Amino acid sequence: MLPKSFSQYSLEDRLRYLSEKTGLSLLEINTALRAPAQNQDLAEALIEAPIGYFSLPLGLLKSLTVNGKTYCVPLVTEETSVVAALNKMAAWVGRSGHIKAETKGQTIIGQIQFATLKEPDAFQKHVEACSQQWINLANQGPAATLFKRGGGVTRIETRLIPRRKDSGIMGVLHVYLNPCEAMGANQVTQVCEFLKPPIEKQTNEMVNLCILSNLTHSKLTTSTLTLENIDLELGEKIEEASYFALCDPYRAVTHNKGIMNGIDGLVIATGNDWRAVEAGLHGYAATKDKASSYGPLATWHMKGRDLVGTFEAPLAIGSVGGATRQHPTAQFALKCLGGPSANELAQLMASVGLVQNLGALRALVSGGIIQGHMRLHIKNMTYSLKATPAQRFLVQKALLQKLNSQKHISESDAQEALEEIAKVA
Repeated sequence: MLPKSFSQYSLEDRLRYLSEKTGLSLLEINTALRAPAQNQDLAEALIEAPIGYFSLPLGLLKSLTVNGKTYCVPLVTEETSVVAALNKMAAWVGRSGHIKAETKGQTIIGQIQFATLKEPDAFQKHVEACSQQWINLANQGPAATLFKRGGGVTRIETRLIPRRKDSGIMGVLHVYLNPCEAMGANQVTQVCEFLKPPIEKQTNEMVNLCILSNLTHSKLTTSTLTLENIDLELGEKIEEASYFALCDPYRAVTHNKGIMNGIDGLVIATGNDWRAVEAGLHGYAATKDKASSYGPLATWHMKGRDLVGTFEAPLAIGSVGGATRQHPTAQFALKCLGGPSANELAQLMASVGLVQNLGALRALVSGGIIQGHMRLHIKNMTYSLKATPAQRFLVQKALLQKLNSQKHISESDAQEALEEIAKVA
C-alpha cells in the first residue's frame, strides 16, 4: 500500500509512477536521471570558461490537468515546501475544480532605437511608407525559415519617447516577430540588426542599438483556475488576501514571488531562460495597469460559491533551441510532458504558478505559512548535523514536537536536541 503523500513514496515508487503516467520505460528514466549530464564538453558548449556544475533537485508534480490534459510536471527547485504544496493543491483542484489556459498573440518584440531624432515627424512618415518593405526584407533574410513555418516578422510600429535629460525625442521601432516554437531572443535581435542599414538609409536617422525586449505584451499567457463549491469563509479570506496584493505593491512583490516558485521550477527544468521570464513578468506587473503601480500577476475572487483565480502575463519560452535542445535533463523533462508546443508549455507554466499561488494564499489565511514550511524544513535543518542516521531521526522527531508546542524552531534547537540525545546515549 503506497502512502497518500507523494513525498513519502520511496524513490523507486516515484520513478515507477512516472513511468506509468508518461509511458517512458524505467530504463529510459533511470538512464536520463543518472547519465553523466554534468560533463565538461556540455559545459564548454553552454558557457565560457566553465569550472564545474551546481546541481539542484529535480522534483515532480505528480498530476496536474490543464485544458483536459493531465501532465506529470518536472520541477527544479531548492526551496522547501514548493513541490509538496503544488502536489497538495493540484490534488484539491483535481477533486473540486478545473484549469483552462490559452495564449493570446504570437509575437515577441525587437527594438531598434534612435537616440535622438533629427526630424520626428518625417521619421514617422518614412516608417509608415517603408515598413512593409522592411518586413518583406526580413522575411526573405534572417527570418526566412520562420516565415516558411508560418512565423516571421508581422509588423513594425513607431514609438516616439520624450528624452528625460534634454528636450529631444527618442525614436523606437518595435519589430514584431512570431518565433514559432523557439523563445526567439536571438532571432528577433538578428532581424533588428539586419534591418539597421536599410532603415538608416531610408529615414536619414542614426540607429543607436538593436535588442529584443523581454516585456512582450503582444504574447500573453492566461490561466484560469476554478474551485467549485468552496468553503465560503475560506474563499472570502483568499479573495481578501488577493485584494491586499492588488492594493499594495509591497505585498504584490511577495505574492508574485510565490507564483514564480512554481513557474521558475518548470522554466529551469525545461532549459528555458528564467531570467528573461522573471524580467518579463515583473515588467508586466509594473506596467499592465497604467492607473496604478506594481501589481499582482494573479488575482482571486468568489463567484457565488466558486473560487476563481486568474493569471495573465507574458511567458516568452521555447520548446526548441538553446539549452532546451542541448541539455539532456531538459530533454528528459520535455519527454515527461509529452513533447509540448511552446504555447502549451507556457500555458502549463502559468497554471503551475497559479496553483502555487493558491497554496501560498490558503496557507497564509489558514493559520500562517511558517508552521507548514518549517515542518518540511526539519530535514533540511538536520542535514548538516554531525550525527548518525539514528540520531538525526531522533532530532527530527524532537524538532517536530517542539514545533507543534511552541510554533517555532531554529537551527540552534537542532544542535541542542542532538546534544541531549548524545548525553543519553
